Amino acid sequence: GRCEGKIYLDLCDDRYRAVEIDTDGWRIVENPPVWFLRSGSMLSLPDPQPGGCLTMLRDIISVGDAEFVLLCGWLVASFNPEGPYPVLSLSAEAGSGKSFLTECLKSVFDPDRNPRLTPFKDVDAIFAAAGSRWIMAYDNLTKLTEEDSDHLCRLATGGGFTKRKLYSDNDDFSMSAARPLILNGIVSPVVKMDLLDRAYTIRLNPIPEGSRRTERDLRAAFARLHPQIL
Repeated sequence: GRCEGKIYLDLCDDRYRAVEIDTDGWRIVENPPVWFLRSGSMLSLPDPQPGGCLTMLRDIISVGDAEFVLLCGWLVASFNPEGPYPVLSLSAEAGSGKSFLTECLKSVFDPDRNPRLTPFKDVDAIFAAAGSRWIMAYDNLTKLTEEDSDHLCRLATGGGFTKRKLYSDNDDFSMSAARPLILNGIVSPVVKMDLLDRAYTIRLNPIPEGSRRTERDLRAAFARLHPQIL
């Protein structure tokens, strides 16, 4: 959230602390002036540590230099409390680490019990999920209809939907949101021009057999580096 020219990041811990960020740097504060919404799927963040750099992510994820710059740019843009946001489109064949990369990027500042969402069925499901998480990370998408693409465009730039309230004949339920998006699949599901114009599109290369690491090892490495990356 943003308040009086400063950005606040909820650490989601039981002490209700937050990180306060301004032009002078950052600090952990008690009782921030922003009221945060929390959901049951959210996980707490580690206390950030000074001296880190986003390049530390290169110890965990394997992409080329140009692709890494795009990933860092997407992360920084996603940290903005207000949209619009670029869409990150990841495609790769099996064994390229796209699902772990999706989970890793989301976990930098939006850890979740269910970090990789399954494909949605309608706009209702999209905005319901947006009500309980910041980064919307969809895993293993095979295709997007034109209507799906339109809904995701509205979510990335800031939009909403209205429907009839349950068990009511004449009342409406409305919701609006702007959210960073990650979409991954073996073949990029982003083909409609409106969504493609908003996307950072990255094709991952397969990881050579001798360079592969287990997800358990990668998660442990990320946990060690997470405070400084944050």
